[in-house]
Amino acid sequence: MSAPPLLLVGSSGARDPDGVLADDRDAPAGVDLIEVRLDRFDAAHEADLAALADALSRPAVLTLRSRAEGGECDGDRATRAERLAAADAAGFAWIDLEADMARAVPRGAARRIVSWHGEDDGDPASVARRVDALAALDADAVKVAAAVEDPAAALRFVESATAAGRRRGVAVTAIALGPAGRWLRPLAGRFGMPLLYAAVRGSRKTAAGQMTVAECLDLHRAKEVGEGTAVHAVVGADVTRSLSPRVHEAVFRALDRDARYVDLSTPAFDAAAEIARRLPLAGLSVTAPFKPDALEFADHVDPEAEAIGVANTLVRAADGAFTASNTDGDGFLAGLELAERDPAAALDVCVGRSFDALAALDGTRRRLPARRRVETALVFGTGGAARAVVHALTRRGVRVSVTGRSESSVLAFVLTLGGGIEGISPGRAASQRFDLLVKAVPDDPGGELPLDPFDFAGEGFAADVVYDPLDTNFLLASRRAGRTPVPGLLMFSEQAVLQAARFTGEDPASVREIVAAELAKGR
Repeated sequence: MSAPPLLLVGSSGARDPDGVLADDRDAPAGVDLIEVRLDRFDAAHEADLAALADALSRPAVLTLRSRAEGGECDGDRATRAERLAAADAAGFAWIDLEADMARAVPRGAARRIVSWHGEDDGDPASVARRVDALAALDADAVKVAAAVEDPAAALRFVESATAAGRRRGVAVTAIALGPAGRWLRPLAGRFGMPLLYAAVRGSRKTAAGQMTVAECLDLHRAKEVGEGTAVHAVVGADVTRSLSPRVHEAVFRALDRDARYVDLSTPAFDAAAEIARRLPLAGLSVTAPFKPDALEFADHVDPEAEAIGVANTLVRAADGAFTASNTDGDGFLAGLELAERDPAAALDVCVGRSFDALAALDGTRRRLPARRRVETALVFGTGGAARAVVHALTRRGVRVSVTGRSESSVLAFVLTLGGGIEGISPGRAASQRFDLLVKAVPDDPGGELPLDPFDFAGEGFAADVVYDPLDTNFLLASRRAGRTPVPGLLMFSEQAVLQAARFTGEDPASVREIVAAELAKGR
């Protein structure tokens, strides 16, 4: 069975006909169907279904989901069947029927989606049996949606359901609900699904983990995803706010590559490792706290990542083997060296939201002499980002001291990296001068500064690995203390350039302008 063309369904979460019509009017041309959630309508807005169907500018799906399957309809079985039959007669192109309604509502002119919403029990055989049972209820398409416990379980659920559909000869839309399944939403076309549901308005999503129409169309180009589309992902404990999907999708789009990039949040790296092998993923950007895991997972490790002891990049070769590398160190040095030779450009990123500096970054070649070179540095942090920063600085000949909240973690860090690195307590560090202060830890939720720039005499530079916000509390305090900021966006931009070059095989110079232009669009 050949896969049907993917139809993008714009879910309207509106609670009255006027709201649905507004969503229909504002939805972009790439939306093929509007989903009318009749179960969400207030009792005071009993709809004239024929008038509503006639007023819509595109075909519509009418859904009347029961509370038993996650909807908001409290009507009894007879009332629900009557309203669904009326929607069919009113001219709706599709009606969404749960199993009990599929048995009660005879076929009319509308196409039938026979659906089920519940919990995934993790058994592929039970998923297949459910698909078979729904398909037998005079279904034009089957939809199964289940809450899942982790991203790997989400993939197994989608694979099992769509494979069962192919065996049965029916098109299946499988939705892994919640944050664990969000990453799979724009990849519907890769599994031959007939329908992709996305919210017309981000403020009115109708299911957990649902993306917006704009994300599906503009970011991921989801309607163009096919079975052969290469998939890449950023992997971390929480990467929902990462800029990586925007940056790498922009590179793939500009280079006309049949590749996509998704955000994959997971509580454990094991789930990401299973997905990387099983899907498989073509490349991964790895962030906290899984950079050590990425190194252990890889089949091959490049010398830089081996020396640092963690990896932030995994690239799959044609034979399926993954190579680990680390672009954080070169990314950090590119930002630092730009600030050394042009402090005003680095300052403009924080203060003026001017992103011209991003196009001037170069993590592989040093062109202009520095106005003032960093010779001593204090790094606060002992995680993966700190490892890359310290390794890069010592490689450049900078004398590095490391501090942190835990004396034991600082000692272990110094013993692991070696190379003349000094471990030092925060109190003792404050009595010394450093050309560069580096905050290599996430922002404290309470706003507390791990390093107070006013504790350190002298001018110099201050760098943060955090890029959201651009001007962190640490950089703001550093500027007030007379230091030149090195915003985390510089490090992020250049490390992403180097990653994109490894994902695509292109020279970094050919993608730097693409990345800079995308980041210059702001949030």
